Amino acid sequence: MLQKTLLSTLGLSVLLVSAAHAQSQSPQAPASDVTGRSIKAIGYNVGGGGTTVDLKSSGLIPAATGEAKVEAKGSVTTIEVKARGLALPTPIGTEFLSYVVWAVSPEGRAVNLGEVRPDKNGGGALKVTTQLQSFSLFVTAEPYPFVRQPSEMLILENDVRKNTKGRLFIVEDYKLMKRNQYQVRENPLALSLDLKNVPLEMYQARNAVEIARTQGAGKYAPEIFSKAEGGLELAENALTRKTKDVVSLARQTAQSSEDARSLTVERKEEERIAVEKAAAAAKAKAEAEAKAAAEAAAVRQRTEAEAAAAKQRTEAEARRQAELAAARARLNYGRKQPRAKPRRRARRHNSGQRPQRETPRHERRSSRPSKRGPKPNGRGRPRRHSAHSCSSSSIASWRRGTARVASLSRWPTYCSTQGNTICARRRARR
Repeated sequence: MLQKTLLSTLGLSVLLVSAAHAQSQSPQAPASDVTGRSIKAIGYNVGGGGTTVDLKSSGLIPAATGEAKVEAKGSVTTIEVKARGLALPTPIGTEFLSYVVWAVSPEGRAVNLGEVRPDKNGGGALKVTTQLQSFSLFVTAEPYPFVRQPSEMLILENDVRKNTKGRLFIVEDYKLMKRNQYQVRENPLALSLDLKNVPLEMYQARNAVEIARTQGAGKYAPEIFSKAEGGLELAENALTRKTKDVVSLARQTAQSSEDARSLTVERKEEERIAVEKAAAAAKAKAEAEAKAAAEAAAVRQRTEAEAAAAKQRTEAEARRQAELAAARARLNYGRKQPRAKPRRRARRHNSGQRPQRETPRHERRSSRPSKRGPKPNGRGRPRRHSAHSCSSSSIASWRRGTARVASLSRWPTYCSTQGNTICARRRARR
């Protein structure tokens, strides 16, 4: 969010830029490798002529001071920096060997403008151009001049004067590299430098190669780091022979080392992100498997519960049927059970007609007439008669024995003299 306030006394308009706009620095460094700081940026008026800003000490080197003359033109902005009270930054840390001037836009894009090398009197100057119109101008201590992001070792920072022309931007929580990213952990350099026999660029090249090696450039950027090591070997040989190309070889070595270090930082960050993604995917997979296992266990438990309930219902029904059967048995105890009639097999006929009932053997009588006539006991073939009073379909009584007639059609030949007597007795019994 931008808040604009007109400062009539300074002739400036002030804009506050939140930290969200200051994260577009290149290259991106991990959050653990940077620290935040508020910086001031000034938007210079194009065509308004030159204006001067002060360079005030941040406190690391109290005697340091300076100013910068800035003029914004149509396509470029010229910057002329003059610093005083500077010395080699080795008292801050043995890894810091140079001062770098930075121009940082309000959005957080940093531009390395160059190195300010102090003379015997502690003074230094730098005249450069940049395409930026609105930027913050400050000086930091660095291990070599080819770094791509400012360190937290802030030496000088710009500040407006009363007659400064332009707009003032306050960039909150700007990210600066922590000093531990440039520390040499294995073989720190000596506290004193022999600048009479060894140029400062050679110390910077050695420092750059050691920093890249410490950061792991041999593993993450071997193709570039091998060039840096080869360049350092060539520079050492040139220093031994005392040739004129020592400085150029040393500067090329430092630049290759910075490229290897920067690529190492990027690839480390990519590796960290990949590991985090893999861990998140593994965690999500484990959670999904745990959820599926829990659901399967719930389904299995529900199925087992349903099976157990069904088994209980079946057993309860079986007990109920057993109790009913026992109760029926107690009720029917002592009663004579009716005998079931045996089923008779019907004779089969080839014609497919319904078979007639077979006459038992004891009911069978010969159809031939008896020669002796009727016997006194009534046996034998009776005489036929035309009328009788028997109306039932069969006769089932003789004084001796029983006889059944298969059908009513045989009655006229069966019922004779005794028939009337039998029928009379039958009617008398009724």
